Amino acid sequence: MVTRDPLPPAVGAALDDILRETLGSGARPAAIYLLKQAPDYWVARATPGGGEPELVVKLAGPGATLAATFERTAAVHRRVAAVTGVPLPLVLAADSSCRRRPWRYLVRTYVPGEEWAAVRLRLTAVERAGALAQIGRAVAALHTLAFPAFGELTGNGAVTPAGPWPAALAARAGRSIADPDRAAFFLDVLNARAADFAGVTDPCLCHEDLHQHNLIFAPAGDGVRLVAVLDFEKAWAGHAEVDLARLELWRGMTGPGFRPAYRAIRTNRPDYPARRPVYQLLWCLEYGAGTPRHRADTRRVCRALGVPSPLG
Repeated sequence: MVTRDPLPPAVGAALDDILRETLGSGARPAAIYLLKQAPDYWVARATPGGGEPELVVKLAGPGATLAATFERTAAVHRRVAAVTGVPLPLVLAADSSCRRRPWRYLVRTYVPGEEWAAVRLRLTAVERAGALAQIGRAVAALHTLAFPAFGELTGNGAVTPAGPWPAALAARAGRSIADPDRAAFFLDVLNARAADFAGVTDPCLCHEDLHQHNLIFAPAGDGVRLVAVLDFEKAWAGHAEVDLARLELWRGMTGPGFRPAYRAIRTNRPDYPARRPVYQLLWCLEYGAGTPRHRADTRRVCRALGVPSPLG
């Protein structure tokens, strides 16, 4: 294995072993480019020799905060590919058993392109509206993937029912918000507005991580083309409103082009705005990074809810 980025020897050896296992024992050594690193978690881009396709490998050890099984991610990919026209990378291998090595891993194809975070900054207004329309259509297509109940997804992509929407959302918050005080704060807000959530039905695929780094674009004759939606590790059988609320909170994710394209495929409930700040609060408390922008966003959401911000 040729490495361009420093990796712990055990991690490098595991990546090499996983790539050979995925591509075959005769595969030539790969050049490894580290894309992301967190405690006990690595994401690497591998460029094998011999004309093999470029791959991305995710490796999560016992200390990684990512709790999802990669088999679940693979199952979601298969269902999205079968039911929607959303562009995805191809998952080649996924294993969370840790039988042969102390890491969970996922291997997928690498999709050439650029993240929306970079692309959107250099587009004209017309090009940006066209790209946002593509995002709107892709998000709506994901939301057409229905489930029989709200709840977390199992390793084979089935749903574990979590009850009516308020109960399922409360359970999700308990899993997502690490700080107990913030989790209790969210549950107090949710309980105070329980009546707003009581009639919500129609569980569907909720990606919950559709930020500007998980949407990949490539040049096209009329501007840019959406070529991949990434990272379904947080996906669950939730509600479309959760994704929409986050997109509307995050900068540069909605705007001219997005809403008409989305609504051409899927419509919102008219009472969605009453629930929107609660969904946004969930994200604020889940990612309480403490940056000035994040604290300002949290204060803005809390003002809409009429409560003080727990982040100060």
